Amino acid sequence: MVILPEVRLCACGCGEELNPKNKVARFRVGHWARVRVVRPVEDRFWESVVCSTDPNGCWEWNGGKQNKGYGVMCVAARGKTHALAHRISWELANGPIPDGLEVCHNCPGGDNPACVRPDHLWLGTHQENMADSARKGRSGPKNHPERMARGLRNGKYTKPESTLRGDDHPYRKRPELVKRGTEHGNAVLNDEIVREIRRLRNSGETLVSIAIRFSIHVSMVSRIARRESWAHVE
Repeated sequence: MVILPEVRLCACGCGEELNPKNKVARFRVGHWARVRVVRPVEDRFWESVVCSTDPNGCWEWNGGKQNKGYGVMCVAARGKTHALAHRISWELANGPIPDGLEVCHNCPGGDNPACVRPDHLWLGTHQENMADSARKGRSGPKNHPERMARGLRNGKYTKPESTLRGDDHPYRKRPELVKRGTEHGNAVLNDEIVREIRRLRNSGETLVSIAIRFSIHVSMVSRIARRESWAHVE
């Protein structure tokens, strides 16, 4: 008597058979999302918020965060779309954010990226947000000047051996890597024009007239004539 393998159907109700080799699978690939119950964003959002007992204190986001400290939260099924927690907080309290505006912080104790308390937030343009950040000293090297490697703390001084110079430079060891003349993608001249520029300059023609003739800058004509540029062309 031939024993037929047990036929198991996908638990999503589609009626399709499961792979008989996989004894533990309950769904066909991708079908689990059909029956997954996605809880409302608002319910999941407040589960990750820790409210301060201080009347003016921040409400801290206790979920996932960016490297800058801003909270992030999944707002779509299967975790494919995320949003910043303070933006979600604003929308839950005040409605959709108009196009072109950003949600900015104004916490009484100093701006706190993890804060999602609606009355600690305000809407502004990107320029207003950057101006507010600069005014509060939170942008660029003003925020953490000690992180800027200046002077003798720069890498070329602390590790001079890491800077390739002279015969150790890759272009010295492998000059074929250097794209010269017409091989360079931004080249607007060719070898014949370069030779003509040098001939005209040697005959006494001015830099300006040569530049006008070939539609290039005067400084380029000077560099070509002095063989500082296109030096490989004889």
